[in-house]
Amino acid sequence: MKRIICVILIMICSAMLITACGTQSSPSATPSPSIEATATPELTPTPSPEANSVVLSDYCIIYPEPTLISGYLYQTLARDLSFSIRSNLGIGVEPYEDIIDEANGYYEEKYEILIGNTNRDESAEVIATADLRKYDYIIKFVNDKIVIYAETEDGYRLAFDEFCNICNENNVASGDNCYEVLSSIDLLSRYGKYDSFAINGVSIENFKLVSTLDEEKNNAILKDLFEAAGYEITLGDRNTPTDYEIIIGDVNRPEVSEIKTTLRDLDWTVTVKDNKIIVLGGSDSVFDEAVETYINDFINNINAKDVNLTNENSTMFKHTYPMTSITLLGSDISEYVILASKSNDTAARAIREHINNLLGVKLEIVTSGNPEKAIILGNARTQQFLELSAMMDDSEYLVKTVGTKIYLGTLNDYHGDGPAVYKFFEEYIGYDIRNNKLKAQTVEVTDIEICGNIDYYLTKVATDEFLAELDEEANERREAILNSKTDITYSGTAYYVSNEGSDENDGLTPETAWATLERVTNAAELKNGDAVFFRRGDIFRGRLSALEGVTYSAYGEGEKPRIYGSPFDGSKHGTWEEVAPNIYKYSERFDRDVGLVSMNNSQYVALKTLKVYTDPKNTTNYVTGEPFKTFNDMKEDMTFWHDLGQASNQATNSTGWLYLCSTEGNPAERFYNIEFNTFGNIIGCEDDVTFDNLCVMYGGCHGIGATTGTTVQNCVVAWIGGSIQNYNDNGVPTRYGNGIEAWGSVDRYTVKDCYIYQCYDAGITHQGYGGIMQNINYFGNLLEYNIYNIEYFLGFPDNPNMESYLDGVYITDNIMRYAGYGWGMQRPDNYAGNLQGWNHWNYKPEGAEFIVKDNIILGSAFHLVAAGTWSDDSNITFVDNVFIQFERVDQTEAPNATMWDKADPDYWAHEKSFGFCGTNDTYNPFDYNSFDNADFRNNEFYIVYNK
Repeated sequence: MKRIICVILIMICSAMLITACGTQSSPSATPSPSIEATATPELTPTPSPEANSVVLSDYCIIYPEPTLISGYLYQTLARDLSFSIRSNLGIGVEPYEDIIDEANGYYEEKYEILIGNTNRDESAEVIATADLRKYDYIIKFVNDKIVIYAETEDGYRLAFDEFCNICNENNVASGDNCYEVLSSIDLLSRYGKYDSFAINGVSIENFKLVSTLDEEKNNAILKDLFEAAGYEITLGDRNTPTDYEIIIGDVNRPEVSEIKTTLRDLDWTVTVKDNKIIVLGGSDSVFDEAVETYINDFINNINAKDVNLTNENSTMFKHTYPMTSITLLGSDISEYVILASKSNDTAARAIREHINNLLGVKLEIVTSGNPEKAIILGNARTQQFLELSAMMDDSEYLVKTVGTKIYLGTLNDYHGDGPAVYKFFEEYIGYDIRNNKLKAQTVEVTDIEICGNIDYYLTKVATDEFLAELDEEANERREAILNSKTDITYSGTAYYVSNEGSDENDGLTPETAWATLERVTNAAELKNGDAVFFRRGDIFRGRLSALEGVTYSAYGEGEKPRIYGSPFDGSKHGTWEEVAPNIYKYSERFDRDVGLVSMNNSQYVALKTLKVYTDPKNTTNYVTGEPFKTFNDMKEDMTFWHDLGQASNQATNSTGWLYLCSTEGNPAERFYNIEFNTFGNIIGCEDDVTFDNLCVMYGGCHGIGATTGTTVQNCVVAWIGGSIQNYNDNGVPTRYGNGIEAWGSVDRYTVKDCYIYQCYDAGITHQGYGGIMQNINYFGNLLEYNIYNIEYFLGFPDNPNMESYLDGVYITDNIMRYAGYGWGMQRPDNYAGNLQGWNHWNYKPEGAEFIVKDNIILGSAFHLVAAGTWSDDSNITFVDNVFIQFERVDQTEAPNATMWDKADPDYWAHEKSFGFCGTNDTYNPFDYNSFDNADFRNNEFYIVYNK
């Protein structure tokens, strides 16, 4: 090994000598081309011009002789400077090593540009006083020489740019004022907002960042520090203390532990303490505020050029809590613990949360022992609780004090201790949980003995009989919609369309009907007030653009006319070629993204393979995370891939092919029907259009794109969406697709008596960023197995001067079931909701109405209902609704749920899965049905216990 190292060192030295021999030194020793190879160089320096006649070309660039340590860095930098001067100024200034050997003709020149630590006195003079950071540099005129010095390669390159800028701005290339300009240069450039940055006198460069934040946030803070102070701070080890640290979060340090004892949950601090900065929150909810304060006030916005943070700069925020004290049986509540059957008991956590929010005291939850001062829940089933409740039955609750203990609870395992907890807070703490109202800031609780009936507080149990009644009601509504008769009025001419018609006909009678959607879309004959009737039992494939004021309905007998976005039935049209084991390529190209492939009238659906381009050289399958390049990588039965690349609606000459993995043979032989959801809305429309008794299916985007005056009635909308809307900047695709959507401003928009199911996103929605959404009615509908049965949001308008609000929105007498249990669960996120109001602006002016009334809302894989707003003034009103939710959400509870073997039930579990997620994303932590107020009244809650 030693011999190998010696050989390598000899080779490196030899290479350096060879390169050095080929490198110019001082210009005085450069032989003239006419001199013979054996000639002796002229032993006199190049004559120097007088100062007032100096031009930049009189200068040369001098750099240190290469060494084993520096290598050829300075030689490279010198050549780069020479190139920059030539490129920017058109002047040749050549680079040379700093060799001085007068015997051999190497002299020091009068006019030199010195870079690096050369052997010139001028370099030494400048370097002796330099204290530079990564991007700092010095350009200084000393004794007719120009010294350029930096600590890093990046610093030198910035200096070169600045030197050329100075010369350009002062027209040095002309030569008229060259010496005057150069001799005035005395520049120290410091990168960063501040000239210096210290903590209690210690430069920031000595500190480490020790943080509990994620990598992205840590890197952002390190970048802010660098931009502010000019030093590259690195991450420290949370387990290994160092002398100088910026500590963010609950890191294991004595200083952190000491500060934590002074913080309540909603307090936070940025503390400068000797050789540490400590950023800490009393809880996660305020920690982000502490971090933001540190970034803003301790890094980015300090009003000084020379920063020195001291202990006096510390900041501590103390939250003002609603209550100042709670005394339980003579002792401060902070001396109490909560005894429960398990640490994550719902009632125990709720007690702790409410006490913490009221007072800033976080009680410990214990699961065993005999603590002296305790709030003891009935579920702990202590001997004393059993004795105290001996005369109780399942319909009663107990609140009783014994010594320094408080017993709360019921003997009812279904309903738990919630009623007793609620009574304790309302009656004795003076806090109304339902309406978030407090009676007093100080409370003293003395002896209590109360036994009351729990019926007022309980969520009811959804019995099998009750659920069967709901199923029957949904079935009856479905049958009524599927078999509804045509009963419309119109003032103009009637036109007819059937599969037996011809586009050459006049369309005025069933016998002379038109044949295609294209003919209807392009019908110049259609006028406001006219009606178009499609023959029942027929299938019409393609897209329909509905014209203003026209009604589109059905005639004849049988099933509703079906309007399919799927261009053909893949079991009968085209062929399937096996191109790899179990991989079949369809013969027809699709130039627009296929969002879903469904078989046998949607008894089966294939899982779409989504290609992720985060790393274009190593693409992956979005569903599995495994590498995915092309169709050969599909292994699972009933998965498909459409090779459009990152385009959602435009194929190239070589793309657009669809591949299906079928382990049971050729798809055309395996299935009697195959449909394709292709990109685009099935129906788009102008204002004041009515759709009646139509069945709209198999579109990759939206079923019906609604607008002002749209009415959709007695229709079926199903198996919608799944196409790729776009690829995000990180190469990840976004899919979408709503049954009926109104985007932006809309007025007089109605969906009634429709059956809408199996949509990738929402069944019905109005949404947009800005605009007036008013006079919207959804009633009498059956919606099921959509990700969101009804979705809405009104975001902040892009134009701040744009009038935007919601008014006259009525969602009444609908049955909404099994949100998130349909084929849309292919989506990568786990959001779902029967009524999903995203927490946008959703502004409702004073006096405006948004009412949800008389609905049956049953089962969701996530929120049952979410109705977010930015202000309680815009809360929507819930009246006389019935809410039913599963005890445990795992997406197998709903009947007929669309599942895949690879689905992970635990993925869908969520702490808010019980029934009501209300305005401002709040929800009732106990199963009470009676938190009535102006926005929420006369609603019933039921829970379905999993079997």
